[in-house]
Amino acid sequence: MPREIAGPRWESLSENDELALFRGILDEGEEIDEDSDRFNLIHSAIPHENTHPPRSGYTNDSRQHISCALPQHVGYPTDPPGIGDWPRRLLHVPTMTSVEYTSDGSGNATYKYKGADGSLQWAYNPRYNAISYTWGRYVIKKPNEQDREGLKRWERLPVLKIKNEGKWDIPRVRSEYIDVKNFERLLSTACRVAHQTPVDFVWLDVACINQQDGNSEKNLEIGRQASIFRNAKAVVIWLHQKSHTHLTRSIQDLMAPGYDTSKLHTTIDWFLSDKWFSSLWTYQEAYLSQDKAWFSSQLGVIYPGMSLAGFVNRCAEIGNYYERHLVSIGYYTLPSRTHEQKLKAEICELLDNQGILALAQRSPFALYSASWGRQTQKEWDRIYGIQQVFLLRVGTSVEGSNPNATYNILTLEAQLGGLLLENFPVNSQLHVFEEPVMRGAGWHISSTSRIPRWDFPRPLQSYDFRRRCTLKAVDSVVDGLETAIGHYNGYLLGLSSLQPLWQNADRMQLAGPPNFRSVHKISLDVVAWSMSTPGERPEFRKWGTRRDDPSGNYQHQLLAWLGMQSRTAIISVLLLGDFDVEAVGQDYGGTHYCGMLLQDEGHRKPKKRIGVCAWRGDIVVPWGILQTGTFT
Repeated sequence: MPREIAGPRWESLSENDELALFRGILDEGEEIDEDSDRFNLIHSAIPHENTHPPRSGYTNDSRQHISCALPQHVGYPTDPPGIGDWPRRLLHVPTMTSVEYTSDGSGNATYKYKGADGSLQWAYNPRYNAISYTWGRYVIKKPNEQDREGLKRWERLPVLKIKNEGKWDIPRVRSEYIDVKNFERLLSTACRVAHQTPVDFVWLDVACINQQDGNSEKNLEIGRQASIFRNAKAVVIWLHQKSHTHLTRSIQDLMAPGYDTSKLHTTIDWFLSDKWFSSLWTYQEAYLSQDKAWFSSQLGVIYPGMSLAGFVNRCAEIGNYYERHLVSIGYYTLPSRTHEQKLKAEICELLDNQGILALAQRSPFALYSASWGRQTQKEWDRIYGIQQVFLLRVGTSVEGSNPNATYNILTLEAQLGGLLLENFPVNSQLHVFEEPVMRGAGWHISSTSRIPRWDFPRPLQSYDFRRRCTLKAVDSVVDGLETAIGHYNGYLLGLSSLQPLWQNADRMQLAGPPNFRSVHKISLDVVAWSMSTPGERPEFRKWGTRRDDPSGNYQHQLLAWLGMQSRTAIISVLLLGDFDVEAVGQDYGGTHYCGMLLQDEGHRKPKKRIGVCAWRGDIVVPWGILQTGTFT
């Protein structure tokens, strides 16, 4: 019974309310097996003020079959021959016609439609703009055929008048959220984006994707979102709940020089309260198009003075400025905090939780790890709605696969995780889990991962890594359960061999101030709970208190504690790769190595991933020979 804890049904509750609710469940509500992992997982959240019930919804005791194998081509439709980066359909706005792609045989994308006078027209390789907005949560469900009166009322509801040969119904939505007349104005203005040559074609999902479930055309276009948005000349972000006056004023307040904390808090909260900033689909679209995306207000008026990239960069500048200030004053350990300090911390939290800081990094891995803060209407869309930032396709979006096949979310995560291991062996492992990871799912990154915040000049995932290992996913049987696990081929060395090398390199600094820059960085995956052992600090790995601390004193305390643990359960480092770090001031620049921490689980059992590390490249390490093994 997976994902019965978190998900959209808890979305409206504050963290305090969530904890109160779960206390009630544990005290007197549902019947829960107190020996189950689920009980332990929920119960472990209660003592920590910084902890919430798991956003992932993992119960840690799921018995579902999980496979990383991609669907096979079984004779179902594929992308049209020669389509390349072109959309399968475009909306011809002057005639409101959904026009299908065809090829003229000479490499041109052709869209054939009837003009206003009824004559047949051809558009070759037409320029088009795209529209990004959120609407799924406002859909009015179509009644079944037996409910004739309800069906008549539904058909009379306001709707965009789009000609699509009757292939699918254009969704009806709640008019208090999306007004059809405003929608029509938006389509007109979307053809005339500032600084761009006017166009006649727009890509709009409800007009250009067949909306019937189980339809191959729909599934395949979901797997082509990257090409569709990257090929668009401009993208219009429709904030259909925001007035043009408020949008204009808020942009001006955001971009004003300096840091007026109170005004910035109000402005950023106003922006991020719009549902566009909570949708996972729009998050993917933002990543694919932020340099050419522009905001539009409720009435469809486009604001030309700031692109999405300008918004993201300014927000990142604000967030980083405040975060540096809060760290410098030791905010997170202060016994009391001023009102302005709290506002600064709330701004940082807003930008982090809504994924704005991850967007600024322009890394698909940073984006994926921040996607937990976004919503989808269907559970499996947590993968379908983010896969294209990696230019990958899984599940029913794979060409030739069965459009009616169903995949549980854990299998979709495993399919995507397997592709990431093979294509990006270093990037795919440079993360830590911020929630207790479900048993057997630690081999792949997920939406509950976080990129370590080490003290490199740039965000970790922005570096170019050279791989030193080969990773892949394989289907296996673990503890009697069919599941997927990670497989490695690379250089493995016991932590006990690395520990003295790192300690010796820092021996002079260890006697000095605690905040020196150590030669190594370690970050551990969160655990739900553990018996405290000598030298362990809650910040090392305990849920709700784990944090990244790059200071030398902290890093060597963590290293010493890990060294003690490896005496009873051998801990090894798998060399993932290396990367070049720029020198800043007196700090070391040059090659650095990165690795994955793996703990032995017993004879013939996969090793368990417990964290990641990095260290300076001037430390000579005796790697030995290539080794092969599995991990979870």
